[in-house]
Amino acid sequence: QLVQQGIDRYHTGDFQGAIDRWQQSLSLYRTDRTTTTQPIEVWKYLARAKQQLGQIDQAIDHLEQAIIQYRQAGNWLQVGRMQTEQAQAYSDLGHYRRASALLCGGLNDRVCAQNSALEIARRQSDLLGQAAALGSLGNIYYLQGEFDQALERLRESQTIAEQIGEVNYLIATWNSLGNLYTSLAQRNDRYAQFAKQAGDQQSTERFRQRVDRDNRTAIAAFEASLALARRQTDHQAELRALLGLALPYSRDQATSIKLEPLFQQVRSALELLPNSREKASSLIKLASLIDQTRFDTTLPISNYACAVEPPPQTITLLRQAIAIAKTIHDRKTESFGLGLLGHVFECAKNYAQASNFTTQAQLVAATEETRYLWEWQAGRILRAQGKDAIAAYEQAVSTVSQIQEDIAAANRDLRSDFQATVEVLYRQLAEIRLKQADRATASDQQTQLNLALGTLDQLRVVELQNYLGSQCELPLVEQSVTAVDAHTAVFRSILLDDRIAIILTLPSGVGKSDVRVHWVPIEKATAVERINDFRQRLEQRADRENTFQAGAKELYDWFIRPFADQLEQRSIKALVFIQDGMLRSIPMAALYDGQQFLIQKYAIANTSSLRLLHPQPLDNQQLQVLAFGLTTASAIDDNTFFAPLIAVRSEIDRIQTTIPGSEGLIDQNFTRQRLQQELQKKRRPVLHLATHARFGFDAKETFLVTGGTANGNQSSARRYNEILSMNDLYQTIRQTRTDRPWLELLALTGCETAVGSDRDALGIAGVAVQAGAQSAIAALWRVEDEATATLIGQFYQHLRTGLSKAEALQATQTAWLAANPSGRYSHPGYWAPFILIGSWL
Repeated sequence: QLVQQGIDRYHTGDFQGAIDRWQQSLSLYRTDRTTTTQPIEVWKYLARAKQQLGQIDQAIDHLEQAIIQYRQAGNWLQVGRMQTEQAQAYSDLGHYRRASALLCGGLNDRVCAQNSALEIARRQSDLLGQAAALGSLGNIYYLQGEFDQALERLRESQTIAEQIGEVNYLIATWNSLGNLYTSLAQRNDRYAQFAKQAGDQQSTERFRQRVDRDNRTAIAAFEASLALARRQTDHQAELRALLGLALPYSRDQATSIKLEPLFQQVRSALELLPNSREKASSLIKLASLIDQTRFDTTLPISNYACAVEPPPQTITLLRQAIAIAKTIHDRKTESFGLGLLGHVFECAKNYAQASNFTTQAQLVAATEETRYLWEWQAGRILRAQGKDAIAAYEQAVSTVSQIQEDIAAANRDLRSDFQATVEVLYRQLAEIRLKQADRATASDQQTQLNLALGTLDQLRVVELQNYLGSQCELPLVEQSVTAVDAHTAVFRSILLDDRIAIILTLPSGVGKSDVRVHWVPIEKATAVERINDFRQRLEQRADRENTFQAGAKELYDWFIRPFADQLEQRSIKALVFIQDGMLRSIPMAALYDGQQFLIQKYAIANTSSLRLLHPQPLDNQQLQVLAFGLTTASAIDDNTFFAPLIAVRSEIDRIQTTIPGSEGLIDQNFTRQRLQQELQKKRRPVLHLATHARFGFDAKETFLVTGGTANGNQSSARRYNEILSMNDLYQTIRQTRTDRPWLELLALTGCETAVGSDRDALGIAGVAVQAGAQSAIAALWRVEDEATATLIGQFYQHLRTGLSKAEALQATQTAWLAANPSGRYSHPGYWAPFILIGSWL
């Protein structure tokens, strides 16, 4: 009777009342087991009610009890289903690895572990269980940004649900597909913005077309979910579909007129729901969406930016959400609502109210995933009032560092992304520190500058981690951010809204350094435009007027001229650049003082962060190269083709001639499997890949083309080449790793990058990190393969003589200039794109 009373209360929305009845039922069982039979399902009911109240940890514990008892009863079908529910709960907490292990637990989701939910469902011929497990697995892939795998699993779940006529699962799957395509549209929109910033109109248009395509698919999926939910009178599912439609509708002018009626439908659906975490979260989401769509911005109100003052209805919705969260004791949702309310008042410049609600949000915050936002918000509010904000910013950065592995997941949950939150947090703190150093006394200035360098280094590490995604752990080295050798200087840059900070670190005795700053007064948009123009002129190798020189001189004036005397006085021989934004897209070797290029005076290297380096001199006596190359025309799909690289054969031959003991393999011998075999056979310190390499806007768009045949296309009329993704390379190298890093240099020739994108160098650095290499040498743009073969051959010749990697590249490029003092081949478009990233030794 108590169990049924609980069920009745649950269906009326009285979740706490339901919990009370079910717990009474369990208490009766414990006191009198002879007259009371414990229904195993009570644990399942309790878990679902706890989830409605946002008490996820307790829900997981209750599901564990159900699993134990179903297992004891030999009811494996229910064991599998309960594991799927438990996985969904872990996913709600952001514990995706744990959730994935419960669902499949194998090396891949084709061959799952024996006791995983999906394998149990398959063994029991439980189609419902299979649909649930596959759907949950698809959602986990989606939350981790693995969209291809997510789509495959969700489609499988959908097929099974259609086969057995399970409408509720179809509703959920259509909604998940809508979310997936909405995220794809957002990602492609972000890529379009990168391409537009780089002045690449062709790529911009291509990504815009993808946005439109994904947007239409998302709308169709949400509308399918909505129609089924209304047919089932499922108000909760109806609400999810309606909320999902808002962003896709807002992106399309044809559907944006539907927004106001849509929001009214959302309000009506909310009124039909009992108080729960989902209702409170939906109110917050509605508040954010109204603001986001009304002002045509891609930034939700959870972001630091204020487009204009949010509408009054936003405040009303947030207050309703906070009240519900308090009633059901959901601290996480309450904190988020309070924090966003604080942000609303921040935008309205009502700093007293903003500070009040932000402080409340910090006090209530149940996890660091939300706390760092409100610590940062507190800093912004103080800064806006001209007060000391450093302590608040430092606390936010400290909190971020504690949850670094979960940043991507946390940002998705908070309707934000890295570019809009964590990066800006670090930038603002670095700017505050640099300005503080400007005002500091002479004795305190170096301390303040060193703190600013530490913040900049953290920013660079987080940028690279975000580019690579959660699958790669960066091997950070504990060392000073000012650590340089006696003849090396380090340049750092940061692009601010109204100026650029150029920060030079010079050696100053054993273990000491001298940090100096030069400010370039220029608007960020203007700076980006000039950097892009310089980069594009560098690529115009047919330019007989040398129009690149104006940009080369301007950047020399930004970076080098203000410090020329100090560099001379300290006998500096090598320059290491840790660049910001679009500055990463240009080769510093091409800077020009009016008489000579920068490379003619200094060896040059680039790195993402000194914390990623443990520079050790290359052992030239043990120098051997494992070289792979692709000479033939290739294609990776129906739309992506690559021209043959005719000179690659001679490039590989030169390497083998120059470096005794080297191995060279081309075309059909260049496959992922053969690469793995050769690495396991002998660990040579240099891995050379002479093939088409494309560096996209993130790791998922970055790959190398091999001579192998793509899986599934062996019998196809058209042959597609196998590609080696960053994760493939990581896994291949990882299997051959030892305690001691052995790969000194990764050389990539034949690269193709987005024109002027600041992501190119991140991609090259990312490949080097994935491969576990100390350094990487690669080209920022395509060069004639004959010129590449000549330059690379000379590089290895110089490397063999005992020069460091940076010195060998310098010797190669200066020799090229000496051999071509004028004429076509003197243009930096031929020799400058080759850059060294990582250790310069």
